[in-house]
Amino acid sequence: MIVLGLLQAALIVGLLVNRAKRRNREAEATLIAEISSKFVNFPAAEVDREIFAAQRRICELMDIDIIVLWQWSDQKSGSFTATHFYSLQHGPQTRIELVEEDFPWVRQEILAGRVVVQRSLAEMPAAVANDREASRRASVKSFLTLPLSLGGETPIGVISFNTTRRERDWSPALVERLHLVAEIVTNALARKKADQDLHESEDSIRLAMEQTMELRNELAHTGRVTLPVIPHS
Repeated sequence: MIVLGLLQAALIVGLLVNRAKRRNREAEATLIAEISSKFVNFPAAEVDREIFAAQRRICELMDIDIIVLWQWSDQKSGSFTATHFYSLQHGPQTRIELVEEDFPWVRQEILAGRVVVQRSLAEMPAAVANDREASRRASVKSFLTLPLSLGGETPIGVISFNTTRRERDWSPALVERLHLVAEIVTNALARKKADQDLHESEDSIRLAMEQTMELRNELAHTGRVTLPVIPHS
C-alpha cells in the first residue's frame, strides 16, 4: 500500500508539473503574440518605449535576468552599443559601449548569422577566453544571443538573453520563441530607421528649397540694384 501511495503521489506531482509547464508555454505564446501585435500597430516614434516594455515582460514571465539589445555603432568602427538594456532586478539601464575585443567570438558568430547558445561559461570553447572573461565580469552565468537580421542581410545588431543567478538550459522550444522576439524587434528597428531616413530626406529637400528661394531672392535683389537708371527725356 505504501508503494502504491508513493506511485500515486508521484503521478499527481508529474501531472501538476506538466500542467504548469503547459500553462507557462501558453502564457509565453500569448505574450509573444501580444508583443507582435503591438509592434505592428504603434508609430515608429514609440519603438524604443515598446522595446523596453517587451524586455520587462519577457524577463518577468520567462525568468530571464537581463536582456540586452546591441546595435552596431555608426560613430566607432568595430564597436557596438547597448541601446536597450533591461535588468529584472534594476529595470532599464544606461547605454553601454563595447569594442570588438570584448566579445570577438560572439561577434564573429553573429555576423555569420549564427545563434550562440551557452548553458554554462565552462562549456564555452577553450579558444574564446576574451568572451568568457567579459561574461564573467558582467556576472553572466549563461546566455542566448540572436542576430537581428532581415532577409539574410548583415545583422544590424544582436539581442542577448542572460542569466546571472544560475545557469540555464536553453531548450530548442525556448530558443524558437525568443527567435520570434528577435524578428519582431528587427522589423521594429528597421521601421524606425526607415521613418528617420524619410524625415531626414524631407528635411534635406525642405532645406534645399529654402536655400534655392534665398538664392533667387538675392539674385533678384542684386539685379534690381545693378539695373542702370534710364533718365526720362
